[in-house]
Amino acid sequence: MTLSLLPVPPGLTQLYSKTFTSSGTLTIPSNVSANAFIYLEGFGGGGSGSAGDNYNNNTGIGGGSGGGGAAWSALNLPLSAFYTSTAGQTISFTVGAGGAGGVNAQTGTNSANGGQANNGGNTTINLNGFSFTVGVGGQGGGNPGVATGNLINGTGGTGGVQGQPGGVGGNATTGGGGGGAGGGTAANVSSGTAGAAGGNAVFKGVTYTGGGTGSAAVNNGSPAGGNATAFGCGGGSAGSSYGNGSGPYTNTGGNGFFPGGGGGGSGGTVYSSSCTRTNTGGNGAAGYLLITFLG
Repeated sequence: MTLSLLPVPPGLTQLYSKTFTSSGTLTIPSNVSANAFIYLEGFGGGGSGSAGDNYNNNTGIGGGSGGGGAAWSALNLPLSAFYTSTAGQTISFTVGAGGAGGVNAQTGTNSANGGQANNGGNTTINLNGFSFTVGVGGQGGGNPGVATGNLINGTGGTGGVQGQPGGVGGNATTGGGGGGAGGGTAANVSSGTAGAAGGNAVFKGVTYTGGGTGSAAVNNGSPAGGNATAFGCGGGSAGSSYGNGSGPYTNTGGNGFFPGGGGGGSGGTVYSSSCTRTNTGGNGAAGYLLITFLG
């Protein structure tokens, strides 16, 4: 979709408007005086999914949790509160990056629990020494059996525990991108459970449906959750991977969709053979910052 400004207030004219998807600086345009207003809108980055447990010849394997979706907000501020003159003034800002998916790679007979992934970054702006957070980043997925998220934005799905499927990613109630789904689990080396879908996003009263699909469990293979396909939605999670094959095997959560969708968790992995196994949570999607001057 196209990111767009809310209706311009009566009596004001749009002097400049640009959407930024990476951090940087902006010199206030020459046609913008200190009597103008600055309208800010943005998402933070989505949290990533965590990696599931990765065991050799064990039982009770948990899947990674989904990352939380990022929060959205908008501000309209008078430039006169920060500048007596805007001539030559430069504004600095940070656009929240999506969290990178958690990784749990094991070789041979090594085993390790899954765990915390990475939070999405906040989207912030600095006006002559005054800092404002425009979009809050989503939380990274936690340990199996733990849900993560932030208040109004989509909560990451709860990672499954022994013999249980991954939890569906939470839908946002307002503003935030949908949380990623929790990962599937492996009960033992001869069975497993499925992953689950990512959550939906809500933006300016519109619900966007397009969370990634969860994958089935796979015997001697490499399952992957589906990537989200619509504005701000969360990635799907992978089912568990199990068996006695020679590998190497991967188990990967789906990525969240721009802006601010949470990543899906990876499934749990358990093999009785001494193979190479890599579990990776899905990445959270980056945020954005819209800067508009009105006068």
